[in-house]
Amino acid sequence: MNESNTLLIDVILGNTGLLRDYDPPYEAAIPPVECKWYYVPSTYKVIYVTIDEPANQMRFLFLGDTREDPLHRFDRMDKS
Repeated sequence: MNESNTLLIDVILGNTGLLRDYDPPYEAAIPPVECKWYYVPSTYKVIYVTIDEPANQMRFLFLGDTREDPLHRFDRMDKS
């Protein structure tokens, strides 16, 4: 992981208010787990995470791309 990625993760961890609930308008675009997302400014990238507030943990799901077909956005996500 390069330094800018590490800084971005640190910013998100310290400012979880930047995250938005992922609530897609299409039923077919609903993720396999409830998640939040953060659009990375000046890119096409979106970071998808889950938050476990009682455990005080954030889990990175995957790095998405806004150019992806929203109906297949989570097809490549590891479902384990």
